[in-house]
Amino acid sequence: MQALDSRLTAPLSGLREHSASPAEGAPPSEGAPATANATADPITEAWLAALLGRAAAALPPLPSADLFRTATGLFTLHAGVGLAAGQVLVEVAAADLGVPFALSAEFSALDAAAQGLIRRVDLTALSADRVFALRLAPGTEPPTLELYRPPLYERSVDPDSVPGRQALGGISGTILQSFAARPVGDGRLLFDAGPWVAAGFHLPGLAAVPPRFVGATAHPRSVTMRVRVAGGDGIGGTLAVTVVGLPRRRMEPRPLDDRIGYFATEFSWVDDYTAARPAARGAYINRWDLTKNPVLRYYVDPSVPRSFWPAVVDGILRWNPAFEAAGYRRPVLRAVVPTDADWPADYAADDARFNTISFVPGNQQLALGAPKVDPRTGETLNADIILKDNMVRGWATTYRLWYASDRDERASSRAASAAGRPVPGSEEDFVYQQLADTTAHEVGHTLGLRHNWRGSAGIPWEQLTNETYVSIHGLSTSVMDYLPSEPLPTRDGRPQRYFATPVVGAYDIAAIRYGYTRWRSEADARAFAESVAASGLALAVDGDQEADALAQQFDLSATPLEWHRHNVATVRRQLRRLGRTAGSAASTTSAADRTAAAAQLLSSGVGSVRLAAVLVGAAIPHRGRTRGAPAVSLLDAATEAAAAGWVLAQLHPADGLLSAATVAAVAPHLLAKGGAACSDSPACLRRAPPPLATLLHAAREEVLATLLAPSRLARLTANAAARPRRLSVADLLGAVSETLVGPRWVGLAPPAAVTAGSLFRDEATARWVATLTALASGSAANETAQQPAAVGLAAAGELSRIATAVAAAVAAAPGSAHLRGLRLATAAFALA
Repeated sequence: MQALDSRLTAPLSGLREHSASPAEGAPPSEGAPATANATADPITEAWLAALLGRAAAALPPLPSADLFRTATGLFTLHAGVGLAAGQVLVEVAAADLGVPFALSAEFSALDAAAQGLIRRVDLTALSADRVFALRLAPGTEPPTLELYRPPLYERSVDPDSVPGRQALGGISGTILQSFAARPVGDGRLLFDAGPWVAAGFHLPGLAAVPPRFVGATAHPRSVTMRVRVAGGDGIGGTLAVTVVGLPRRRMEPRPLDDRIGYFATEFSWVDDYTAARPAARGAYINRWDLTKNPVLRYYVDPSVPRSFWPAVVDGILRWNPAFEAAGYRRPVLRAVVPTDADWPADYAADDARFNTISFVPGNQQLALGAPKVDPRTGETLNADIILKDNMVRGWATTYRLWYASDRDERASSRAASAAGRPVPGSEEDFVYQQLADTTAHEVGHTLGLRHNWRGSAGIPWEQLTNETYVSIHGLSTSVMDYLPSEPLPTRDGRPQRYFATPVVGAYDIAAIRYGYTRWRSEADARAFAESVAASGLALAVDGDQEADALAQQFDLSATPLEWHRHNVATVRRQLRRLGRTAGSAASTTSAADRTAAAAQLLSSGVGSVRLAAVLVGAAIPHRGRTRGAPAVSLLDAATEAAAAGWVLAQLHPADGLLSAATVAAVAPHLLAKGGAACSDSPACLRRAPPPLATLLHAAREEVLATLLAPSRLARLTANAAARPRRLSVADLLGAVSETLVGPRWVGLAPPAAVTAGSLFRDEATARWVATLTALASGSAANETAQQPAAVGLAAAGELSRIATAVAAAVAAAPGSAHLRGLRLATAAFALA
C-alpha cells in the first residue's frame, strides 16, 4: 500500500507530541498546556501505529496511468484495469459537495442465457428516493465523505424566518454510507466507490444482488458506471447506472392542478402552522424549462431500424402544434436522425445531454418514456424513450388477424409513396401508424403528461367514420389514452384509413398550454385549468378506472357500448371466417396460426364484454374543481339497461359469444396439446378440440365478477333507492338467472340442436347457483366494500325461485344427476 499523503500524515503524527502521560501523581493544572514526557510510551505508540495503519488502509490509492483509465465529466472516474480491474475511484470537487444528483439505472445488455427477457429496462421507477448528495463529515481525519439523501421533499413557507430555519434545520438527510477521502489537490477529494457499487447504489432491487464494477464513461452533465449483476438463477447482465447532476439554477416551478394530468413532484410544508396553504402537501408539475432549452431535440438512436425513422420522427413532431398554441413561434420539438448534418460526433445514449429514442429487443409489447426530473422544482433534465421490437411483431400479427385477406398481400404492399409513407391500408401502413402514435404517446410522458383514459370519451361515435373529422380531431382527445387496434366501423364499405389516432388531441393541446404557457400569475394558470374542465375535456388517470365508467382502456367514443357491440360483431365474423377457410385448399393459414388467431379474437371479444359490464351501475366523476371530491353523475338509465342486456346476451349458454355455439363453430378447427406434458410448440400439438369450453366458462366468470363487484352492487342499491326507475340488484340478478338458467327458471334444458349445449348450460347453471349462494350469505363482499342487505335478500329470492323450478324439473327427470345436485345446492332456500 502506498504511504499516506503528507497532508494527511502531518496532522496524524502530531498526536505523538501529546501522547506521553504527565508525571505520576502530578496532574497538570486546569488550563495549563500538557508537557511531553521524554520517555516514549510503547502502548501509545502501538495504538497510534494501529490508527495510522487503519487510516492508510481505508484511503484509496493514487490512480496510476497503468492501472486506471480516467474519464472526466460531472465527476472524474478512475476505472481500474489489469490488476486493478473491478475497482472504481471517484474524484469530486469541493464545489460539488452538497449538490444533489439523481441516479437512473437500466440494463444495456444481458447474457445469452437470458433470451426472452427485456434487454433494456429503466429501474428509476423502483425508487422515489433516487436523489443523493455528498458532504464532508465534520471533525474527521483523514477527511470522510458522507453519502446521504437530502431532504428535498420538505419545504418551508418562510425559510428565512426563525421557525422556517428551525423546521428545515431539524430535518437531516439520511446518511447511507461513509467513505474515507484523500485530498488530491485543488480542493478535490478522491474516494473508493467500491462499497457504493457493492451496496447496489442504494437502489431498491440491486442491494440483494451485489453488483461488480466493470467500466465507466463520463460526460459534461453525467457519468455512467457499468456493473455486472447476476441473480441466483444465473441470469444477469450489465447494468448502466447514470449519475445526473441537478442544476444549480433552479426552474420556476408550477403548481399541480389535478384537472390537468401532469406527473408531479410532491412535498410537505413543514412550518405551515397557520394553515396558510390550501393543503399540507404541495406538488409541482414535471416539465422542461424552455428558458434554458428553447428547442427540445430527440435523437433517434442508431438502434432504431432506418425504415422506422419516418414514423418515429412523425410521432415527435406531432407535438409542435400544441406548443404553437401555447405561444411559441418556433417549433419546440425537433427530431435528429443519424444521417442529419448536425448529428453530434460525440453522441452517446447514456449522455444526459441527449434525449434518446432507442429500439431494443424485449418480450413485452410496451414502450417506455423515462424522464429524469429535478425533485426540487419538477424540472425535466433528460428523457429517454425505449421502443421494443416485440411491439412491431405484435402489430404485424394484429394486422394479419384483422385486416389481411387469405391470399398473401404483403408482397404487393412493400412499395412506399413518394413522401416516404407506406401504401395506405397495407401492413407497413398499419405498423407506421401504430409506431408514430406510440412515439407521440411516449414523448407526451417525457413532456410531463400522465395517461388520460377519458380521451376516447370526447369523440362522438358517429364521427369515427368521418375521415375529415378524424384527420383534424383524432380518434381521442388525448394521445395519452390507450386505443384499440381492432377495425373501426367503415362508411359505405370503404377500406379503413386510420389504424391509430393521427394527431395529438384537444386535451393534449390544452395540457401543454397549461404547463408551458408563460402565465402572468398562478391565478391565470388556475383559471385556464378551470376553463379546460368546464369545456368538457375530461381527465381520468391511472387508478380512476374503478370510479369512472368512461375511464377504461381500449374502448372508443363517448358511447363506448356502441364500440363494444361493433367489436364483438367483428370478432364473431372473424371466427366464422376461420371456420370457413380452415378446410380451403387456397388458405395459406396454418392450423397453428389459426389456433393462435382464435385465441386473440376471443380475448378481444371477452375484453369488450367485460368493459361493457362496467357500464352497469356506472359512476362518472367530473373534475370541475381542484383539491376536492369531484362531482359524480350517473350514466343514463337507458344506456345502463342496454349495457346489462347486451352483456347477458353474450353470456347466453346457447348462442352468446361465450356459448356452446362458439365451441361448436371454432373448436373443430383448432389444435390442442397432445398431453399434459406437451409443450406449446407446434410439433407437440395435435388436431383435437382444445378445452375451449373451459376457457369460455372462465371468461364468463370473469365478466360476472365485474358485473357483480361489491362496489357496483352497492351503487345499484343506492341508485335504485334514490331513483325507483333505475336498474336494481334484484332486476340484475333476475336477468342473469333468466340468461343462464332459462326463461322464468323453467328452461333447464337447451335446444337440442345446439351441440354440447346441455353440458355448457349445466356448468353455467351450477356456477351461477354457487355465486348466488355466496351473495345470499354475504361472503362475496370483500374488505373494502361491505355488501348492502338488499343484495343478500335479492340473491336469496333468486335462489328460492330456482329451487322451485328445480324441484319441478327433478320430478319430471328423476335420473338427472345435474338436477339432483342443483336441488341439494338450493334446498336451504326452497319455500316451505
